[in-house]
Amino acid sequence: MVRHRVSHEFGVLCAVTLAIAIVVNGVALAGVVGLARDALAVRGIVDLGAAQRDSLLALVNEETGLRGYVASGNPAFLEIYFQGRRQLRGDAGYLAAHDAAYPTVDLKIESAAGAANRLTRYFASEVVAVESGRQSAAVRRLALGKGLFDRYRTLDADVQAGVLSLLNATRERASHVEQLVTTMMLATILILAAIGVRFGLLVRDGAAIERAAFRDLLTTLPNRRAFAERLAREIDDKTRRAATFAVAVIDLDGFKAINDRLGHAAGDELLSVIGRRIRSCLRGHDYAARVGGDEFAAVLEWNKDANDIHCVVERLTRSIEKICAIAGDERVHVGCSVGLSFFPEDGLEPELLIRKADAAMYEHKRSKSEATKAVGNLPTRKRSA
Repeated sequence: MVRHRVSHEFGVLCAVTLAIAIVVNGVALAGVVGLARDALAVRGIVDLGAAQRDSLLALVNEETGLRGYVASGNPAFLEIYFQGRRQLRGDAGYLAAHDAAYPTVDLKIESAAGAANRLTRYFASEVVAVESGRQSAAVRRLALGKGLFDRYRTLDADVQAGVLSLLNATRERASHVEQLVTTMMLATILILAAIGVRFGLLVRDGAAIERAAFRDLLTTLPNRRAFAERLAREIDDKTRRAATFAVAVIDLDGFKAINDRLGHAAGDELLSVIGRRIRSCLRGHDYAARVGGDEFAAVLEWNKDANDIHCVVERLTRSIEKICAIAGDERVHVGCSVGLSFFPEDGLEPELLIRKADAAMYEHKRSKSEATKAVGNLPTRKRSA
């Protein structure tokens, strides 16, 4: 029951932990995906801003070359003009894709590509006018060119403002995502810490309940349930290894009389002392338990040496039968009867081994009782006057 409860609560804790991990990772993943998408958009908008600014510089070159050529008629200025036109052609793709890719940028006049093309056509018509001898007309039209160029400067300012606005919005969103992920991670750490503490308490309480379920509280020896499980494991282990062991059943003689005369508290104190004495007599792999009111049982190592096992039983008997002081200064003495059974000679099942050891214990008790009666019936010699 205890193991089932611990397993159930452990399963619940694992499910809660997994659910939290899924939620946190989902939020974090959504934030990362959003930031990655923003990063791509920002890269494109930064490229747009750079191309827009580059196209402005290209048109400045065109205008500078054109004004010099119109004012002086010197063909040397045309080199500056044509350099600007070549530069503008390199940015034409970015400018043409601007309106479709970034419609959120608010442009107060026509598209960047359209404005650039209009200026380029105007500059080209001025060059043609000078080459055809209409230089005075070209000079008069320079004011129109200045107006078109100022409008393009306004267009560039709008584009740069839009780029800056998008960058700031992206930075703000990245900051919010970072704060959200950090908060979720901290909350997850706290929740996982709480779950860890709860699991630790659960394991501790489960272990305590488990120990209590298999421990005799009075003598602190294992109880009948624990002894039955140990005996079953011992049979499985010795069967695999083709080894042997002995089962001892120990019953106290005269305990009821002490219990009746001094009370149950004194009887409990005596049982506690007997439990400590039995434990002190155990060897490395021996195992003893309290299986009844004044009855104990033990699984004892045995290598088929009869002298060895009887030495252990004798040591147990001497230790149990030593006089002890309980209930203040009251000195009491109990005897004990011990019965043995041996695996596998006496059986392969726990019940059979215990039954045979129990029968041997009662035979020992009966023989002791008969011996006591025989001693009591011996004739006594009268003392001489």
